[in-house]
Amino acid sequence: MSKTSNFITSTKGYKASLILSGLVLLILFSAIVYQILNLQKSGYEVISHLDETRNINQLIVNLNETEEQFNNSNLSIQFLDSITSNNNLLLEKLDVSHFGYQEFISAHHQLYSSLEQHIALSSEKSSNPKEFKALFSKGRTQKGNLLKEHKEDLLGLSETFKKQNTTIPRFFIMATIIALIILIISLYKLYKIQKISTEKSSILDAILNNTNDIANFYEPVYSQENQVEDFTITYASKANITLTDISYEELLNAKISEVYPFLKPSGLFDQLVNAFVNQTYFEKLLEIPINEQIRYFKARYIPVKSGLQVMVTEFTDLYERKNELTEKNSELSLINAVFKEAEEIAKLGSYIWNINDNHINYSDNIYTILGYTKGEIDLTNDGIRAFVHQEDLQMYIDHTNLILEQQGSMEFIFRIISKDETIKYIYTQADYKDKKGEPLIVGIIQDVTLRVSNETRLQEKNIELERRNIELDSFNRVASHDLQEPLRKIQMFVSRIKESEFDNLNSRCQTYFSRIEDGATRMRSLINNLLAFSRIDSKDYAFEFTNLNEVFNDVLETFSEIIQEQNIIIEQDKLPKVYGIPFLLEQLFTNIIGNSIKYRAKDRETKIVIQKAKIHSQQIPQEFIKTHAYYHEIKIIDNGIGFHQDDNEKIFELFQRLHQKSDYSGTGIGLAICEKIVSKHHGFIYANSIEGKGSIFTIYLPSGKLKKLPKTSDF
Repeated sequence: MSKTSNFITSTKGYKASLILSGLVLLILFSAIVYQILNLQKSGYEVISHLDETRNINQLIVNLNETEEQFNNSNLSIQFLDSITSNNNLLLEKLDVSHFGYQEFISAHHQLYSSLEQHIALSSEKSSNPKEFKALFSKGRTQKGNLLKEHKEDLLGLSETFKKQNTTIPRFFIMATIIALIILIISLYKLYKIQKISTEKSSILDAILNNTNDIANFYEPVYSQENQVEDFTITYASKANITLTDISYEELLNAKISEVYPFLKPSGLFDQLVNAFVNQTYFEKLLEIPINEQIRYFKARYIPVKSGLQVMVTEFTDLYERKNELTEKNSELSLINAVFKEAEEIAKLGSYIWNINDNHINYSDNIYTILGYTKGEIDLTNDGIRAFVHQEDLQMYIDHTNLILEQQGSMEFIFRIISKDETIKYIYTQADYKDKKGEPLIVGIIQDVTLRVSNETRLQEKNIELERRNIELDSFNRVASHDLQEPLRKIQMFVSRIKESEFDNLNSRCQTYFSRIEDGATRMRSLINNLLAFSRIDSKDYAFEFTNLNEVFNDVLETFSEIIQEQNIIIEQDKLPKVYGIPFLLEQLFTNIIGNSIKYRAKDRETKIVIQKAKIHSQQIPQEFIKTHAYYHEIKIIDNGIGFHQDDNEKIFELFQRLHQKSDYSGTGIGLAICEKIVSKHHGFIYANSIEGKGSIFTIYLPSGKLKKLPKTSDF
């Protein structure tokens, strides 16, 4: 097929034909308008010539009447003025540019001027009749010639007008028909191509919807400043369900900032805008937590003029296999590094025992462990058996014989006596190998003297720790029962004395008595707080999803009486659910709200605000072990007396008080308990304050049960 045929059968060729036929029609329309204007001009010329011919005939008629009046001697000045006036009007309508008009007009003026003179002088002398006959004859002759020329011009104009009125419209009609035929053919071909394209698009949709690859198209959304502020998803394949819980119907025409909220915080949204604006292709590896599992995707962003084509391929399995291979390579590299650097770092040596030849090849560091250099002694035959402690020699022989019999593995610790007669503990681990029918024992030897010594000390420490734990349990029992029993009796007798004998005491005794009562109360509070503090880590509490709104309602109910009495304003956001221990969380917020009420300012209305937000772990500036990807940030803000910012860490220490007990009651344990509770929930707490203005306690609690932190830098 020729190039022209290929062009015509292509979509581009049909579009070109369509455009060409449109241009032809436009040109034809312009030409038709032009010819219509020419026809109109020709018609005007014909009408103009007809008017001039009629005017010339009228001039001849006027000339004949004037000649008749002259011959009959009835020519009067009134008649001549009337004829002259009429002739002047007719002469004004003649085309003065005609080559014969000037001579005609000159002769006309000469004739009528002579006639005027004739009338004016008729009373004095008579004019020559022959002279006037000659003038009349000349006028008739010139007017006749002029009339003849006009008729010839009019005939030519009529022929031209007739030709234009017949031939040119036929040509235009034929050309228009041809252009319309081309236009109709082009439109029909484009319709068929569009139909084929739709069928192919349906096939492509079917392919995309039956593959695991995600295919999307993003169209830009512009702000009033003509800047790209978002993208709309105008096409989405069915595979999107693997990436989001949003249905296919809801996904279409949705904004990507709503569907994928992590785009803007991670900076990927700015990369999308840059790719579209600059029309640059880029790829991105994504690690996305889905249903508590990290899944890996490769996204390709292809910019076009109208938006971004997005192709996303999941390669979680491939990535995991790659990670497994990488881990194995790392392990192999680590093993190689261990064997290479063991002699200096781990006091480790290796050996290969060829059983048939009874030849043992030791690494250099084994000689060092024995206290020798490699050239000082020969260990190739008997090995290190000669250095084994006499009490461990039989164990050494038994293990060696056992590995030879069972062709398996051995692992044990024995003692040796080195060159300087130092007793060392040696750990050995060996495996039986069969290398092409040649039996080998491959093993390692390590000086573990320090480890054995540390383990011995550790066992002693564990025994001591176990003893102290027993003592701590005893203390808890004493604190919870034995210490509180006499304290309860003191408070009971104080209460009875106060009811019956308090008024009989003098003022000093009453003061002492009140102090005894306050001291007993503080002692009970201190014991209870210490018990609460010690029990936080000593028990395995059950974690469950806890609604913090219900927790805060219980806390506020606890303080409802003082809140009403003091007109304390409480503003609270809708709080989330967290995975935690309900009663510990209630104790946490009870302590903090209680502090906000206790340390309220006396000169202004007390206001406590509870705010919440959900943030990514990388947005938390404080340093602590972040086990979760997202955290709930809960802020408790008050306008109380505050404290100096230098004390923001001190307040969470045990028994730390910033005020005299005479000014504010308390044991100095409450915030330490808060810090311990938050730590048990894998969170963090800190405080900011301006003395005299108020305080902000910020608490970070994990969101959900996810334990593996995703790498959002690759989002």
